[in-house]
Amino acid sequence: MRRFLLPLLVLMCLLLSGCSGGIAPIVPPIIEPEPEEPVYNGEPTSLIVRLQRDDIPLTKTMPLGLRSEPTEQTDTAYIRIELRGPTGAIIYRNLYKAIIPADQHEITLPFELPAYEGWKIRGHTYRGDRLLGVAQPVTIDVPAKTVTTVTLPLDTPHYEFFSLPEVMYSGGAMGQIAAWEVPQNPYVDVVVICGLTPWTTNPRLSNLPSGVYRTDIPAPHLPAVTEPQKLYYQVIIVTKAEYEDGEEYARVYSPDLSTEAELPYIDVLPYPGWTQE
Repeated sequence: MRRFLLPLLVLMCLLLSGCSGGIAPIVPPIIEPEPEEPVYNGEPTSLIVRLQRDDIPLTKTMPLGLRSEPTEQTDTAYIRIELRGPTGAIIYRNLYKAIIPADQHEITLPFELPAYEGWKIRGHTYRGDRLLGVAQPVTIDVPAKTVTTVTLPLDTPHYEFFSLPEVMYSGGAMGQIAAWEVPQNPYVDVVVICGLTPWTTNPRLSNLPSGVYRTDIPAPHLPAVTEPQKLYYQVIIVTKAEYEDGEEYARVYSPDLSTEAELPYIDVLPYPGWTQE
């Protein structure tokens, strides 16, 4: 009996003390809590819109515009926020205006919105009557009991011609001259205007000079000519119905006749193959 007692005592010592070769104590696994599902119940919740500005001009000179609020130290930002229903129709839409520092490259704007999915947000900035920056529209979800942040990069509007003939002919369509925004934005229009008589100031699209026409809508054909003529043109970038005081309040002109003296032009000849006699 005694010969079995010593080995039994050694085995019990190993089991109880956790000595080398013993059985380690069992540790219960750590169970991570499952993340809560986002809730979209319409209750008021926070949205932060962060404007990242690559649209700040090198000069802070402000052209004289229709407003008197901004100063040389401020620009104006417009933020459009809208929500569409199951059929795609807009069920809520609002336009927010903010006066922002002219030289600050990142601006944070707080909003409070109902907690729903599918909010569409876009923005523009201007100085005086000059369109500075355009943001591509962003669609986000705004869940309840959270702070949602969305970033809107604002870029200086650019355009390129996708149709610009070197020469045009008697009776040809003015619509041969056409341009679009780069990158394309569904809420921005690039409009080319042209005429046989040059104009000296930047016009509004709603009040073009006599004999000047838009090329993006049905416009007259060129008249019959027997001698070479010049067709002058200008590019205007405008936003689509984004402002409470008119869809074309802020604009970009190329060339800008407030700083440049001459319009570009295309020669209009009597017919293809025409040469000066």
